[in-house]
Amino acid sequence: MESNLYENGLKGQDHEDVKLHNMKPADNNLNDNNSEKIYERDNLFADAQHDQEQQELMNNDMKSMKTDDTNKESTCRFLWRYITFNRGLNIATFTILGALTNFMTYSVPSYISSQVSSLEKQFGLSSAEFGFINSANDIGFLLVVLLASHFARDAHIPKIFSILTLFVGITVGCMSLTYLLRPVSNLELLKNSASLNGTIGNNSINITAATANIYLCSDDKSTIIEEANCASNQVKSHSAYFLFVFFMIVLGVCKGPRSSLFPTYIDNNVPEKHHSAIFIGLMIAFLILGNAFIFVLGGIISRIPADFDDKGMTPSDPNWIGAWWIGFLFIAAITILFGFPLMFYPKQMPKEKHPKSRPGNLNSAVLMLVKETTENHKTEETERPSFIEKLKDLPSSLKGLLTNPIYVLLLIGDCILVFCFGGLRSFLQKYFEHQFFLPVWETNYILAIVGLLGSLVGIMLGCLVITRLRLEKRGMILMKLIAYGICIVLEIIASCMRCEAPLINNSPMNNFSLNANMSALVDDCNCDIRQYFPVCGSDQQNYFSPCHAGCMEGNNFNFSNCKGIPGMSATAGLCPIDCPVKYLFIVLMTIIGIVGMASVPPGYLLMVRTPSEKDKALGIGFYSMVLSAGGFLPAPVVFGRAIDLVCILWDMKCNERGACKLYDLDNLRGVIFFPMIFGRFISFLAFILVFYLHNGKQKKT
Repeated sequence: MESNLYENGLKGQDHEDVKLHNMKPADNNLNDNNSEKIYERDNLFADAQHDQEQQELMNNDMKSMKTDDTNKESTCRFLWRYITFNRGLNIATFTILGALTNFMTYSVPSYISSQVSSLEKQFGLSSAEFGFINSANDIGFLLVVLLASHFARDAHIPKIFSILTLFVGITVGCMSLTYLLRPVSNLELLKNSASLNGTIGNNSINITAATANIYLCSDDKSTIIEEANCASNQVKSHSAYFLFVFFMIVLGVCKGPRSSLFPTYIDNNVPEKHHSAIFIGLMIAFLILGNAFIFVLGGIISRIPADFDDKGMTPSDPNWIGAWWIGFLFIAAITILFGFPLMFYPKQMPKEKHPKSRPGNLNSAVLMLVKETTENHKTEETERPSFIEKLKDLPSSLKGLLTNPIYVLLLIGDCILVFCFGGLRSFLQKYFEHQFFLPVWETNYILAIVGLLGSLVGIMLGCLVITRLRLEKRGMILMKLIAYGICIVLEIIASCMRCEAPLINNSPMNNFSLNANMSALVDDCNCDIRQYFPVCGSDQQNYFSPCHAGCMEGNNFNFSNCKGIPGMSATAGLCPIDCPVKYLFIVLMTIIGIVGMASVPPGYLLMVRTPSEKDKALGIGFYSMVLSAGGFLPAPVVFGRAIDLVCILWDMKCNERGACKLYDLDNLRGVIFFPMIFGRFISFLAFILVFYLHNGKQKKT
């Protein structure tokens, strides 16, 4: 094909030579016709080169162009020009489709985090175990990211993306099937207890009545409760837990090549280098938009009961389990839908020609023909390195990266920050739920708003600043320092915001009780301290459970004949908590998101442009590997273990510890925010060193 193009080019060039000969001035006295043609052609090429340079300057300034009455373009049609170029198979549509599949692939851990309460209750997981499920994604990522970055840089990247995306869709679909290993009804515990003993209930009564009875005051109920807990089999399903870990590892393997090859493909195929920030910013914006969308999806799913039958319960009930498995099916379908078209994109994008070749524009036509012919010959003459040569080159390439002090400092600063962010991302939903006493579905909606308004606006703002100010490395470093300084101050303020913990009467936990000593009433009712089911009394006081309030009767989550309450009645759930500070906290977290995410595009471009051109893909891949190994991988497990340490009431079933029911809220706030503030400060110091090293390097050159 290339040889045909070359022959056609020569024929076209000879044809133009004849035309030039016929157009020769009459007073030309040169005798050598070949010299005439060469002379005139050289002048023609020089004029064409000058015209082409002028055209490129006009494109860079994004000015309106006008080649004739039918060929007009304005800056507002910038992206549309890229989308419609080459029948839609271009860098713009590739970025959009790739970003859509990226945000579905990368949003799986976020979706799992949005369903943390339901998963912990269904499978009896602790926070550390739940964190390991998220960490398994980075284990798979680490297995392939470095090798994929080094060996796949010359491969057909769009086809690799398409195949990996199809595997992601299949894997996520399989994750939903784990529900079938342990299908759970929201009140399965209560069903089983009703069938154990007629004094608590019989098979003919409705489940709502059983719900009341299981927590009511009784002469002798401890043995029945213990049997009910074991009969319900609400314990950890080890097979489902290990399947989750395995599927997350597979997702990580599929995610590994994307992190380095995607931005490399964009940067290598974008027509003009300063437009890379726009396309990479678009990619990151889709990731942020995907996270917001996933939390909205999580909020919707959290309001649907796991078996589509609420049996009188509400999402605010402490025992509620949402239909988390539906979300996995939705993500799988969307991923496969957008992943398949990537198969048809070329290995290398054709270059856009401005202005287009037309008979009336001879200069550009001849110039483009000569340039394409020269590039084709260069491609033929250049031999691609073999696998063995690439393998031998890997140590020297890594040495070049690790001996670059700016690259190493960027790596250290971002790794520390990613560790803190990874832990916060995994448990922020739980933090909102327990610190501000919000139901799961509402916390997911809040996180979606914070992510959308904060992060998406921040990413686009960062890209806009870089593009408009045409920031080079020094300007990008300063931009990062300013953003980090603002975030540190705001995070310190946010760590001081809290709602007062509700006082709970007759609680076995002194931290939450008005009475340090258990009352005689609670002893007479044989209340089980593991049955945490808070109720709001008619006296507007909270009680640990209907049993601890001395309630003898209950129906539809309304309890009556409560001997420990002056008004003798109570309703399920905590009494309404007036905490206006939570709205200020949401606004502050949104601002932190805007400022913090505005620093992502300059940081990403610094990492892309710091390594040499040859080691660009490897540099990004090694960067991603270190961030996963030192940040995203250990963070959920470490943060989960720290959160478990501040738990003051565990759900115990059949003598086995399950999910945490109550936390020490002051310590929980410290566990979440102190590492974030400390990590941000260390990253700030690292970027100060990067700034001085960069200035010193510029002075030497």
